[in-house]
Amino acid sequence: MADLSIAVLLSAGRHPVTGRPRAADSDARALRLALALAQKGAVLTVLHAGQHDEPALGDYLGMGLDTLTVLGPLTQADDAVPVLADALRTASPDIVLCGTTAEHGEGSGMLPYLIAQDLCMPCIANVTDLVCEENGVTVLAAEPAGRRRRFRLTASAVLAVGAAASAPLQVAWGRTRRGKILVHRASASIDAARASWTLRPFRIRPARIFAGPGSMGGKRIVEGVPPFEAAAQIRAFLQQAGVVRAGNPTSTIHVPPERAG
Repeated sequence: MADLSIAVLLSAGRHPVTGRPRAADSDARALRLALALAQKGAVLTVLHAGQHDEPALGDYLGMGLDTLTVLGPLTQADDAVPVLADALRTASPDIVLCGTTAEHGEGSGMLPYLIAQDLCMPCIANVTDLVCEENGVTVLAAEPAGRRRRFRLTASAVLAVGAAASAPLQVAWGRTRRGKILVHRASASIDAARASWTLRPFRIRPARIFAGPGSMGGKRIVEGVPPFEAAAQIRAFLQQAGVVRAGNPTSTIHVPPERAG
């Protein structure tokens, strides 16, 4: 265990409701696995590509980190993959731990695979636990229906930790104050693919109307039609569903006799 080296990649998280900066959930779970192995003698390297004054980094320090290295400064428009790959190539760790997806920015979940491709390493997703034994490291990964799959590592690998792993550690204020952020100057190029994108606010998709059992037997989307036509389609749907009487233009929704009064 003493000669095992682990690199952890951390991103800046955001609370899904308030947007407040925080430690990304899946990255914090990966950090918990790494800290557990560090207590048994593994050598730990923690990297973040971005800004050294990112408020979310304090949460990671509060989980038990003594030092955290920031590669940057990088902005949202920069490509972090080459910067992280160069740092990992220099550190040459046995295991690279990271989360499955970021909570801020693109959040595509592609970073573990791009890092693995750049470093010519295998990548295992949805990792839940690591077991270090005398003859190697066993990786436990989550699969559908609550199943788990075991992998025996025979070479360096990138492991993306998923939501089925142990919950993140609690943040201690004293540890946040004692931890140190080390800045390593790194230059990054503009992400050409991102620069060509057209960004727009998310638009809620129109609601789908589902037919009940034995009625229309399908679903339709009512969108972009005049109000009278939309009302006619909704009325036809209610008639076939048996909610409104058919053939009577003045019919109303059925009300049980005991509730009519």
